[in-house]
Amino acid sequence: MIYKVLVNSSFYASHYVRLPNGEWEEPHSHNYKVEVCISSEELDENGMVIDFTLVDSYLEKIKEKLNNTVLNESPLFDEVIPTAENIAKVIFTHISESIKKEKLANSPKVEYVKVSETDRYSSVVQSD
Repeated sequence: MIYKVLVNSSFYASHYVRLPNGEWEEPHSHNYKVEVCISSEELDENGMVIDFTLVDSYLEKIKEKLNNTVLNESPLFDEVIPTAENIAKVIFTHISESIKKEKLANSPKVEYVKVSETDRYSSVVQSD
């Protein structure tokens, strides 16, 4: 059996990406929505995959670096363009590393991170 927990959050930021024709679009902003799914085959001693507030704390740490910024100017995106896919990857990596540092007995892992720019457009990064 696989247990999963979902934690949702949001942040506001600006970015600009390269268009298919090679030109850069105009800078614009989004109220990004983030969904994090963490799973485990076992529950911990408290009957949880992971405490929601712990996941919230990981999200808050990374959001401090994203919220109210121009993502293209962030050191988190020195090597990549801040597309929804790359934003999801940055969040996925941060939360995965944070969970590993906790060394939790039931070994929860980030299953996926979904980042939505709008109600119509989202990107998901998931574990193998």
